[in-house]
Amino acid sequence: MKFSTRLNLAWITFKTTLWWHYYHKFKLDVTKLSVIEKEAIRSLYVNGYFVIENYWSKPECDKYVNRLKKFDYSTSFDFKSGAYLRSNYSLKNKNDSGVIRLYHADKEFPDLKKFRNDTMINRIFSLYYGFPMHSVFTAFQINLASHDTRGFHIDGYTNECKAFVYLQDVELENGPFCYIKGSNKTHYTRLIKQIQDNACESVQSMP
Repeated sequence: MKFSTRLNLAWITFKTTLWWHYYHKFKLDVTKLSVIEKEAIRSLYVNGYFVIENYWSKPECDKYVNRLKKFDYSTSFDFKSGAYLRSNYSLKNKNDSGVIRLYHADKEFPDLKKFRNDTMINRIFSLYYGFPMHSVFTAFQINLASHDTRGFHIDGYTNECKAFVYLQDVELENGPFCYIKGSNKTHYTRLIKQIQDNACESVQSMP
């Protein structure tokens, strides 16, 4: 990417960032939001995340846990539905060697579309950014015990959100998701990355 193009991208990011703060402080009408929307958007803006307790019932979670237990995770596999399983363990990938993902899981399990297209979650993310958002894909992730894992990283300096549904209780001992509180506001770092032409640091384990 040419340097002039990178500067232009950084300038767009700078203007977008200023507008984003202005939008949250002056344009977003919180009086028209539900209680959960207010709490979620405030937490996203301040901390970079929010939590919805008991989003799914335990029987619903157990249903998918039982489905996932039927798969062979020793190797990668493509489904006729268009979903595909990628096992870092089988690929001998030292980064996240215990991570296994079923991409486009809603193609194999169509009932997952209700999560992917959840209007409440989509509305929260859209209100957070100030423009319409949409879901790119749905994936199941299984974390196996591993000593070979990465530290903190980012997928890319772009406008994106992720929604996680935990199917089992997560404790410190079984690999909780870790996030640096407030790191959604590292705007200066984002600008520098874009100028240096490495604004998209893709996760190497993803195809």
